[in-house]
Amino acid sequence: MERTLGPNIVWTPCEPPVIGELIANLRAQSPQSFASAVVLKARQAWLPFYTDHFLIDATLHGVAGVERALLLHGRSDTYWLDGQARPIHMVNALEEIELTENTVLDYLRYFLFAMRGDQGAFVLIESPDEITPIDGTTSTGTEAGPASLESLRALWVPLRLDGRTQDGRLGVRATVAYAEGLYASTFAVQVDGEIEMRDDRPLAQLEGFQAPDCPILVARPEYSEPPKALPGQHWRRHCAWPGPGRPKPSVPRRPRATFP
Repeated sequence: MERTLGPNIVWTPCEPPVIGELIANLRAQSPQSFASAVVLKARQAWLPFYTDHFLIDATLHGVAGVERALLLHGRSDTYWLDGQARPIHMVNALEEIELTENTVLDYLRYFLFAMRGDQGAFVLIESPDEITPIDGTTSTGTEAGPASLESLRALWVPLRLDGRTQDGRLGVRATVAYAEGLYASTFAVQVDGEIEMRDDRPLAQLEGFQAPDCPILVARPEYSEPPKALPGQHWRRHCAWPGPGRPKPSVPRRPRATFP
């Protein structure tokens, strides 16, 4: 099961003119890398905090090392989401976004979906049922059995607003999975989209269990190489925040992180 962007974000197929704009923008940015690029399929989602850009999920062929890409697309510009905060904040600045209580939860869903790091994904857990046994796990009632699964799901708390910080930022609480661990996380979000993870209290290890998958994101290719065959790259849960790797719950957490 792949991570979604929540109930308010709807994917629709991209129309041919949008695909044409997308390819034209990518070729203008890196002519050699995208000279032979073909969009096999693409879908788009409007994000409630943007006016002039929308999210595109594209399956590509003819691009070395890339089979699937997430992009923020406007009529005259396209930003390749590579797992780092920079392209997100560039579009935030262009859009001059002003997040509110009505949009910050969808923004956090999108931000987590688009960020990557060293040890996997901060996967937002929207429902306790999204924590499932790994295929082949036996129902023994032991560490990886149904009793353990029930207690693990009982630790879940929903994504929710958490008032304002003393400096006026929007507070959000969530349950996230990362690097075989389950965490109770607290975020402070500025109205311009900058996010600080203020706390990430370890709840339990996820050994024997899994969270929803996240797409693999790679840096935009800059040089022409022979394209790889179509079948290949598997989408699995390897996405996270930039910076040093995070420990499992048995290891002390790292200092608070801000993503400028």
